[in-house]
Amino acid sequence: MQEEVGLKAVTDGEARRSFWHYDFMGMLDGFDLVEREEGVQFAGVKLRPIFPTISGKLGFPDDHPMLVIFNKNDVDIYFMEYDTDRAGGLEPLKLLPKGAKRVMPGFVTIKTGELETLDDLKAKFDEASKYVDIDQLGIAPQCGFASTEEGNSITPDDQRRKLDLIVKVAEEVWGGV
Repeated sequence: MQEEVGLKAVTDGEARRSFWHYDFMGMLDGFDLVEREEGVQFAGVKLRPIFPTISGKLGFPDDHPMLVIFNKNDVDIYFMEYDTDRAGGLEPLKLLPKGAKRVMPGFVTIKTGELETLDDLKAKFDEASKYVDIDQLGIAPQCGFASTEEGNSITPDDQRRKLDLIVKVAEEVWGGV
Protein backbone atom coordinates (compact mmCIF):
# COMPACT_ATOMS: atom_id res chain seq x y z
CA MET A 1 0.00 0.00 0.00
CA GLN A 2 2.75 2.46 0.90
CA GLU A 3 4.54 1.88 -2.39
CA GLU A 4 1.28 2.25 -4.31
CA VAL A 5 0.85 5.81 -3.05
CA GLY A 6 4.38 6.70 -4.10
CA LEU A 7 6.25 6.61 -0.79
CA LYS A 8 9.99 6.08 -1.19
CA ALA A 9 10.63 5.03 2.41
CA VAL A 10 8.45 2.12 3.43
CA THR A 11 7.82 1.03 7.01
CA ASP A 12 6.43 -2.17 8.36
CA GLY A 13 2.80 -1.37 9.00
CA GLU A 14 2.78 -4.18 11.53
CA ALA A 15 4.78 -1.91 13.84
CA ARG A 16 1.57 0.04 14.39
CA ARG A 17 0.06 -3.07 15.97
CA SER A 18 0.91 -3.73 19.61
CA PHE A 19 3.07 -6.75 20.34
CA TRP A 20 3.99 -7.18 16.66
CA HIS A 21 7.49 -8.32 17.64
CA TYR A 22 6.02 -11.40 19.33
CA ASP A 23 5.20 -12.78 15.88
CA PHE A 24 8.95 -13.11 15.27
CA MET A 25 9.95 -14.09 18.79
CA GLY A 26 7.17 -16.65 19.19
CA MET A 27 8.68 -18.72 16.39
CA LEU A 28 12.09 -19.07 18.05
CA ASP A 29 13.02 -22.40 19.59
CA GLY A 30 12.87 -22.31 23.40
CA PHE A 31 10.63 -19.24 23.50
CA ASP A 32 6.94 -19.46 24.32
CA LEU A 33 4.21 -16.87 24.55
CA VAL A 34 2.15 -17.67 27.63
CA GLU A 35 -1.31 -16.18 28.02
CA ARG A 36 -2.24 -15.30 31.60
CA GLU A 37 -5.43 -13.96 33.15
CA GLU A 38 -4.29 -10.34 33.34
CA GLY A 39 -1.67 -8.14 31.77
CA VAL A 40 0.67 -5.81 33.60
CA GLN A 41 -0.96 -2.52 34.65
CA PHE A 42 0.96 0.68 33.96
CA ALA A 43 -0.18 4.27 34.47
CA GLY A 44 -3.04 4.68 32.04
CA VAL A 45 -2.52 1.44 30.11
CA LYS A 46 -2.84 -2.25 30.74
CA LEU A 47 -0.79 -4.61 28.60
CA ARG A 48 -2.25 -7.67 26.96
CA PRO A 49 -1.88 -10.77 29.15
CA ILE A 50 0.76 -12.38 26.96
CA PHE A 51 4.11 -13.02 28.60
CA PRO A 52 7.30 -14.04 26.81
CA THR A 53 8.71 -17.11 28.54
CA ILE A 54 12.01 -18.91 28.04
CA SER A 55 11.11 -22.61 27.94
CA GLY A 56 14.42 -24.06 26.82
CA LYS A 57 17.62 -23.32 24.99
CA LEU A 58 16.99 -20.44 22.60
CA GLY A 59 17.52 -21.28 18.97
CA PHE A 60 16.79 -19.99 15.52
CA PRO A 61 14.97 -22.66 13.50
CA ASP A 62 16.11 -23.21 9.91
CA ASP A 63 12.52 -22.77 8.71
CA HIS A 64 11.87 -19.43 10.45
CA PRO A 65 9.89 -17.24 7.99
CA MET A 66 12.25 -14.31 8.63
CA LEU A 67 14.97 -16.13 6.68
CA VAL A 68 12.89 -15.98 3.50
CA ILE A 69 12.08 -12.31 4.07
CA PHE A 70 15.71 -11.45 4.93
CA ASN A 71 16.97 -12.36 1.46
CA LYS A 72 14.00 -10.88 -0.41
CA ASN A 73 14.00 -7.46 1.27
CA ASP A 74 14.95 -4.85 -1.28
CA VAL A 75 17.27 -2.90 0.98
CA ASP A 76 20.83 -1.80 0.32
CA ILE A 77 22.26 -2.00 3.83
CA TYR A 78 21.38 -3.97 6.94
CA PHE A 79 22.32 -2.37 10.27
CA MET A 80 22.97 -4.95 12.98
CA GLU A 81 24.00 -4.79 16.61
CA TYR A 82 27.06 -6.93 17.30
CA ASP A 83 28.50 -4.65 19.98
CA THR A 84 28.39 -7.26 22.77
CA ASP A 85 28.91 -11.01 23.03
CA ARG A 86 25.25 -11.23 24.02
CA ALA A 87 24.37 -10.49 20.38
CA GLY A 88 25.57 -13.95 19.40
CA GLY A 89 27.94 -15.18 16.73
CA LEU A 90 28.58 -13.74 13.31
CA GLU A 91 27.41 -16.87 11.47
CA PRO A 92 24.12 -15.27 10.30
CA LEU A 93 26.20 -12.94 8.10
CA LYS A 94 26.65 -15.89 5.71
CA LEU A 95 22.97 -15.46 4.80
CA LEU A 96 23.66 -12.10 3.16
CA PRO A 97 23.34 -12.62 -0.59
CA LYS A 98 26.49 -11.96 -2.59
CA GLY A 99 26.38 -8.75 -4.57
CA ALA A 100 25.47 -5.18 -3.79
CA LYS A 101 23.77 -5.69 -0.42
CA ARG A 102 25.89 -4.65 2.57
CA VAL A 103 25.82 -5.02 6.32
CA MET A 104 27.01 -2.74 9.10
CA PRO A 105 27.67 -5.10 12.03
CA GLY A 106 27.59 -2.34 14.66
CA PHE A 107 30.79 -3.35 16.47
CA VAL A 108 31.15 0.16 17.96
CA THR A 109 28.84 0.41 20.98
CA ILE A 110 26.92 3.53 21.87
CA LYS A 111 25.85 2.17 25.24
CA THR A 112 28.99 3.47 26.97
CA GLY A 113 31.68 6.02 26.26
CA GLU A 114 34.42 3.39 26.60
CA LEU A 115 36.44 3.45 23.39
CA GLU A 116 37.03 0.25 21.47
CA THR A 117 40.55 -0.37 20.19
CA LEU A 118 41.59 -0.23 16.58
CA ASP A 119 43.09 -3.73 16.81
CA ASP A 120 39.95 -5.23 18.38
CA LEU A 121 37.72 -3.75 15.69
CA LYS A 122 40.02 -4.93 12.89
CA ALA A 123 39.97 -8.42 14.43
CA LYS A 124 36.16 -8.38 14.46
CA PHE A 125 36.08 -7.46 10.78
CA ASP A 126 38.57 -10.26 10.05
CA GLU A 127 36.20 -12.66 11.83
CA ALA A 128 33.14 -11.27 10.01
CA SER A 129 34.90 -11.65 6.65
CA LYS A 130 34.88 -15.43 7.18
CA TYR A 131 31.13 -15.28 6.56
CA VAL A 132 30.70 -12.41 4.09
CA ASP A 133 33.00 -10.61 1.66
CA ILE A 134 34.85 -7.76 3.39
CA ASP A 135 33.61 -5.35 0.70
CA GLN A 136 30.02 -6.10 1.72
CA LEU A 137 30.82 -4.98 5.28
CA GLY A 138 30.99 -1.45 6.57
CA ILE A 139 31.39 0.35 9.86
CA ALA A 140 28.84 2.41 11.74
CA PRO A 141 28.05 2.83 15.41
CA GLN A 142 25.57 0.34 16.82
CA CYS A 143 22.16 2.03 16.74
CA GLY A 144 23.37 5.52 15.88
CA PHE A 145 24.13 7.32 19.13
CA ALA A 146 20.79 6.65 20.82
CA SER A 147 18.94 3.35 21.19
CA THR A 148 15.89 5.09 22.62
CA GLU A 149 14.36 8.54 22.58
CA GLU A 150 15.96 9.14 25.97
CA GLY A 151 19.39 8.50 24.49
CA ASN A 152 22.38 6.97 26.23
CA SER A 153 24.88 8.22 28.78
CA ILE A 154 27.52 9.01 26.19
CA THR A 155 29.03 12.48 25.99
CA PRO A 156 29.58 14.47 22.81
CA ASP A 157 33.35 14.01 23.37
CA ASP A 158 32.89 10.23 23.58
CA GLN A 159 30.85 10.33 20.38
CA ARG A 160 33.59 12.33 18.62
CA ARG A 161 36.28 9.83 19.72
CA LYS A 162 34.18 6.94 18.48
CA LEU A 163 33.58 8.65 15.13
CA ASP A 164 37.33 9.33 14.79
CA LEU A 165 37.98 5.65 15.48
CA ILE A 166 35.38 4.63 12.89
CA VAL A 167 37.21 6.70 10.26
CA LYS A 168 40.56 5.10 11.23
CA VAL A 169 39.10 1.60 10.94
CA ALA A 170 37.57 2.42 7.54
CA GLU A 171 40.91 3.75 6.32
CA GLU A 172 42.80 0.65 7.46
CA VAL A 173 40.24 -1.97 6.41
CA TRP A 174 38.91 -0.46 3.16
CA GLY A 175 41.45 2.25 2.32
CA GLY A 176 39.13 5.18 3.09
CA VAL A 177 35.67 6.30 4.09
